[in-house]
Amino acid sequence: MVSVRYSIIGVGSVGSMIAYYLNRSGVKPYLVFRDRSRVRDIEVVDKRRGGRYRVRGIPTVLDSEDWISDSDIAVLAVKSYSIGGLLRHLDKLDRDTVIISTQNGFGAFEMLRDRYGDRVLSIVVNHGAYPLNDHTYMVIGGSTSYMGPASPKLDRFIRAIIRDLRDLNLAPVESIEPYRWVKAIVNSAINPLTMIAGVRNRSILSGDLKQIVELVVGELVDLAERVGIDLPVDPYRETLRIAEATGDNYSSMLIDRLRCREIEIDYLNGHFIRVAERLNMDLKANRVLYNLAKYIHYSDCFAREKDASA
Repeated sequence: MVSVRYSIIGVGSVGSMIAYYLNRSGVKPYLVFRDRSRVRDIEVVDKRRGGRYRVRGIPTVLDSEDWISDSDIAVLAVKSYSIGGLLRHLDKLDRDTVIISTQNGFGAFEMLRDRYGDRVLSIVVNHGAYPLNDHTYMVIGGSTSYMGPASPKLDRFIRAIIRDLRDLNLAPVESIEPYRWVKAIVNSAINPLTMIAGVRNRSILSGDLKQIVELVVGELVDLAERVGIDLPVDPYRETLRIAEATGDNYSSMLIDRLRCREIEIDYLNGHFIRVAERLNMDLKANRVLYNLAKYIHYSDCFAREKDASA
């Protein structure tokens, strides 16, 4: 099988994990940082293997032409809200370059498919990674990840991706939507709840938080049934399983709150609320969670900015 050249756009938790997995297959991707001030050496701590590894790759920045002219596969590992800012760069890619979306929730993948068509794939990443500091990430492994929608046109690239990212346990599927729904439902429970409460993932496994999880997930399962999505697993059990498996982790949304970064709530609970409104459904638990997350995040950041300027 022929080799392909990868670019990883966004070298945070997910991007560093994917680059590390590519390294384990003997691949050195382009590591695309936003600008020169952000270029840095990256290390991962592999919890399963018990070691610390330097990520090997070719560092570059968004405005450079090297990764654009030399990419067979561009992996987008930025947050959903950053996709719009990448489009002017992605427009320069060769028309045969495959674009992979790894974003949580809904909106980013749809934007990319509308613009670039069926050369855009989605990977539902069911492996965990989180930052230990600004250049070191803990990789904790996970279960099967899913990639799609599979098509004969992209078969050569799909086979290469499965080979080169074998540590992700990738399964190609003709319809990626059910798997995106499950992942988004899980994240719509774990992320905002842990962000609001300021707790590790395992905290949702008992007490009042577990009861809220049941309400939030139950509404979204009803919504999935209403729109005709056949969910491949029970999202409530999957949420509890993920919370147990990543129990020591702080969710990405809580980390974003603590760093006063934008949160992805509009691509998760917010998306589901908008879909439900079009169907005259009211997702009461999700709406409360959405509003609380918005309020706490922005009030926190406003208070910090006010203190910093005082």
